[in-house]
Amino acid sequence: QIEHTRRGRAGGDVEGDGGMDILVGNRAGPAYLMINNLADRGNAVRFKALTAADGRDAYGAMISGIVGEKRLYRRIQPDGSYLSYSEPIAHFGVGTHKRIVDVQVRWPGNSQLESFGDFEVGQVVSLVRGSGRIN
Repeated sequence: QIEHTRRGRAGGDVEGDGGMDILVGNRAGPAYLMINNLADRGNAVRFKALTAADGRDAYGAMISGIVGEKRLYRRIQPDGSYLSYSEPIAHFGVGTHKRIVDVQVRWPGNSQLESFGDFEVGQVVSLVRGSGRIN
């Protein structure tokens, strides 16, 4: 067992394989990159929420979609740990399902809800403000 005083944690899919990986910063030692190597983790789909005017990440956007019988929610929130920045992507692990349906984004600022439809798993999708259907 390795013991250090932790000072930050950032998450993201380092390998682009659908598995969430974690980088842990340590106060008096090297950072540790923990790669998710679970062979049986299931399917995933990831979404970027982008503003229309300049294509920047839409921090605070809430993305939702239906997997099976449940609506799942993920917020674009890269902050959350001391001096750390996580990947600004909403990651949906969907198990054995092959698609996520009725994907919606509630945009920050004016809370406008926009629908983008259905998506197959195994991809990273950019959802651009203004390119979906306004609800």
